[in-house]
This record gives sequence, C-alpha cells and structure tokens, in this order.
Amino acid sequence: MPRTATSWIRELLVFYPFELDDKNLKPIFTYTYYFDENKRSEEDSKLAAKETDILLGLNQSVPNLFEIFKKRYKQGKSLGEDLLKSGPKIPVFEDKVKPNDSCPCGSGKKYKKCCANKLN
Repeated sequence: MPRTATSWIRELLVFYPFELDDKNLKPIFTYTYYFDENKRSEEDSKLAAKETDILLGLNQSVPNLFEIFKKRYKQGKSLGEDLLKSGPKIPVFEDKVKPNDSCPCGSGKKYKKCCANKLN
C-alpha cells in the first residue's frame, strides 16, 4: 500500500499518493464527514468496498477521529462568528450606484473616484 499524505478541510478528509515529483496528484480517497447521522449513513452506504476498508482502518488507527472533526468544526465556526463580530463593517450596496453619485461608504467622494476603484 502506498504511503499517503492527508489534508483536512473542515469536515473533509482527503488522501493523496505520496509522490514528491508529481504536481498533478489525484486523491486516492476522499471522505466527507456529515454531522447529520442520517446524511452520513446515506453517504457511507455509497462507499465502495475499498473505501469502506480505508475508513474502517482509519477509525481503528484514530478512534476519536470524528470527535476531532466535531471539535475542529465547532472551533472554526466560533472563530468565524468572532471574526464577523469584530471585523470591519463593510457597507452592503443594495441598489446599483452610478459613477457620479456620492459614494455609499460615506467618504464624500464620487463613487467613481472612491470605492469603484477598489472593486475594479
């Protein structure tokens, strides 16, 4: 069995073959962990036998893997909520702003000389 490298993206687990020379690696195993047990059971039933074996081996090697997923998800969600609360307040433009209108950000400049440049 080839050695593998892993990467976690929220609740996604991806295994790649460990080949240092190849930049276009395709995953050998991808698994999405669903926190909803019904959805997770439904998706797990679609796994091929080889994928099921990998997942079972992973559960045996790291028995608390899914608890780690849950903890990381909660930490990420909490961090995102904190960033939204503490981050700069960016105005949301509801209507289309014309270039010669005053900028909705409140700077007093024309839109074309202010935020239009930032967007383009």
